Amino acid sequence: MRILLISNLFPPDIGGPATHISRLAGELYARGHRVRVIVCADNPQISSNEPYSVHRISRRLPVPLRFTIVFIWTWLTALFSDVVYINGLELPATAGARFAFRPTVLKIVGDFSWEYAIRHNWTDDGIDAYQSANYPKKIELVRVAQNLYCRLAGRIIVPSD
Repeated sequence: MRILLISNLFPPDIGGPATHISRLAGELYARGHRVRVIVCADNPQISSNEPYSVHRISRRLPVPLRFTIVFIWTWLTALFSDVVYINGLELPATAGARFAFRPTVLKIVGDFSWEYAIRHNWTDDGIDAYQSANYPKKIELVRVAQNLYCRLAGRIIVPSD
């Protein structure tokens, strides 16, 4: 099977998404699948020893340009993939995969719009209060984007204990 994995983090980055995608790609490759990975990186020129293709997009690019590039790379690579697994860069990745008419699996580990609003000091509401409250347009726009990429995904997985 030809599998495209997309993430915002990948080694040498540290953290859950980087570790998850790296291990998943390695396991899938070891089982005979053709694996390709699209990620963002501080240094897109870094050489890698992975036995599968890793395309790195610079995090230093402005977000609109970076997301456009992720969309284009996802779309073009998905055309030659059987399934797309998304673990970050959700909006451009789901849109690109959908544009290529490929099935997608979206891994969601939290409420992105709430985390984004907290990170930008747009709210200090807890996650439960956030779910039913009305907010200014900038927060609602992030919610709309989150709802859009969730609707574009063919399947959604949510890890839990």
